[in-house]
Amino acid sequence: MSFPRVTRLSIRGDSSNDLVSLSDIGLDRFPVLRHLVCESELLQGSGASSGIAPLHTLSLSMTQGSAWLDLLKSCKDTLLSLRLHLVYEPTHPLDAAIVLPILKCLDIQYWDTEPNRWPLKLLTPVLETYIERSEAVHTIPVHQDIAKVKFLYLDHAPTLSSFPMLVVLRLEGLRALDEVLSQITEENSLCPELTLIEVLAHLTSTVAEVHRSGRSKEITVVSRSLGPFVGGITKSPVGFIFRIALFC
Repeated sequence: MSFPRVTRLSIRGDSSNDLVSLSDIGLDRFPVLRHLVCESELLQGSGASSGIAPLHTLSLSMTQGSAWLDLLKSCKDTLLSLRLHLVYEPTHPLDAAIVLPILKCLDIQYWDTEPNRWPLKLLTPVLETYIERSEAVHTIPVHQDIAKVKFLYLDHAPTLSSFPMLVVLRLEGLRALDEVLSQITEENSLCPELTLIEVLAHLTSTVAEVHRSGRSKEITVVSRSLGPFVGGITKSPVGFIFRIALFC
């Protein structure tokens, strides 16, 4: 059976009975598919694959086997937004670097690995939005091609010198905020285009003002979800979010 009008597809499954093969989502079945969320483990399948439609957005779980990697490679030239969730940690790096020439947004999630063991190298020459969530304590992103990133969402404080074109920064927690402000006040030339910092935190204050080294920062707290980050696939967490406007 084919689905000639389906442009968006979400596949979710947690058991061995929910496995999906690449031929199940091939071009002959989904000829105009452009947006795919696949949370199930992918298999190569026994039949011949017709290839995958030129996807624009892709959300994948990095599981055992190479089917998910083959899927990523098949649409690398057309992807605008990519989310990768590391479920299974390979024992060695995967393949050579994959070039994603027009990718604008990259979202990486991993919970059971150290950042220096991230297995996949991606080259993203026009990347503008980078999202990374993990349980590892570090300041260096696992993705390294970040020089042109303008919108950054992390659950830890970044090294701002790695993001020279940063415009908007979203953080989780006041500790990360304090570390970022320390970097800015110690080196005023960092991130000259940075105009807004958003911090997810649970507080009751509504407005505050911080003065450090001659730089004034007006902080406003909003109790609502800001929605997806620029170009992101996932939803933004709900909570109290600081908005910080920087004034030189």
